[in-house]
Amino acid sequence: MIDEKLFSEFCKRRPEYAIQANESTLYEAASLPATVGGLCSAADRLEDKLLLAPAYERAWQEFVLLNPERSGTAFRREFFEKMRDKENQSAYVAEYNELIKELGEDLRGLQITDLRELAATKRENRRRLSLSSEQRRDLCRQENPRPLREELPRLYTPRGHTREIVLTPEVLRTAGKPNAPLPYWDFKYLNSRYPGQINERMNAVPKTQYKPLPDNITRGEVIRALRGPAAHIWIREYGEDALNRRIFHQDQIEILEK
Repeated sequence: MIDEKLFSEFCKRRPEYAIQANESTLYEAASLPATVGGLCSAADRLEDKLLLAPAYERAWQEFVLLNPERSGTAFRREFFEKMRDKENQSAYVAEYNELIKELGEDLRGLQITDLRELAATKRENRRRLSLSSEQRRDLCRQENPRPLREELPRLYTPRGHTREIVLTPEVLRTAGKPNAPLPYWDFKYLNSRYPGQINERMNAVPKTQYKPLPDNITRGEVIRALRGPAAHIWIREYGEDALNRRIFHQDQIEILEK
């Protein structure tokens, strides 16, 4: 399949060849995957077989008419190179003058690449000024998206502890009380780091029916599940409070047994 964009780039380098008439011939002769350089190499090998663009064909015939002794392939190649250079120079000068006309005569002398960048910036600023207020707000939101808020975690290790707890509404509501899983200072820290989310979780409507958490599921298995991709399934099936009790109360039992 012919890559139109690729072939268009080739035509900019070799404008002497007719565009549509030579596509298939060049693609068949070019090395795969096709590149602009590969098409140019194929054109060099097939230059005496490719059809010329009308303007180049006329110019070449006029040259041969005046210079019949210079009608060979090598002379034609040289003729087209000079013609391309002349056209490129004319196109360069025309573009440069258009940019100066757009940006101001005081910028004459700058590189054309700099002028292109300045012109693009000027056009973009002009386009933005033409936008409605709502369109500008949409553009601002696209270019400066709000950072995603950091979510209050499900699992948390209080300072000075090594055991994780599940931050359920019950744990948050009892924070700071004697023997509560979550100390007061940790509650205060979480409330400052995740503003508003403590209340959201404490006031969340709990599910009224959960499956009983099987007795053979250990504290370690609960923690591993809550750390993995199936965490939401466990919470939906057994409820956060039951999972937290398994983690916290089993931890207390292990401490007492020691």
